[in-house]
Amino acid sequence: MEFNREYDLWKNNLGDELVAPLALKAQDPATKDDVGKMRGILLHHIDRLWFDACLEVIQTGDVNAPGARQRVPRLYLINSYVDTTLGKFPVGESFRLSERPEEKYGVVAKGSSQVIVRNVEGYISKMSKKTVVKRVTSPGLQMETKSRVASVFSYLPLSVTPTSTSDVCV
Repeated sequence: MEFNREYDLWKNNLGDELVAPLALKAQDPATKDDVGKMRGILLHHIDRLWFDACLEVIQTGDVNAPGARQRVPRLYLINSYVDTTLGKFPVGESFRLSERPEEKYGVVAKGSSQVIVRNVEGYISKMSKKTVVKRVTSPGLQMETKSRVASVFSYLPLSVTPTSTSDVCV
C-alpha cells in the first residue's frame, strides 16, 4: 500500500477512535455536528504535527546528503504572536511588523546592521535589524509557499529513510 494511503487510513481510524465515546453520547443533530467538527479539527492538527515531524527529521540529520540540511527551509505551521527582532530571522523568512500587522514582508538579504526585505507587492526596502516583528507562516507570495512545500516534499523520500532499527518509531 502507498505510504500516504496508509497514513490517511491510520489518521482516520485514530480520529474515529478518539471521538467514538463522544459520538455515542451525542443525541441531537447539533451535538453530532459538533463531534464531527471536533474530529475534523483533530485530524487537521494530526496533519500539522506529522508534517512538522517530517521537517524535523529532514533538518536534524540526513545520511544521504549531510550538507543539505542547511538548505531545507523551515516552514512554520502557525503564526507567532510573540514579538522578536528582525535580525533573528533567516533569509526567506516572512513576517509582519508588530506596529502595522496588515503589512507582510519577506527577508531577502541580511547585512551587518540592516535587512533587505520585500513586501507582498514586490517592493524592496531596508529595515533595521532591531525592528520589532512577528513571524508568519508563509512567505509574501502564495506561489513561493507552494514552491517551498514542493521543495521539501521532493526531498522527503531521500531523507526520511531510516538507517537502522533504532531510527524507526513504533
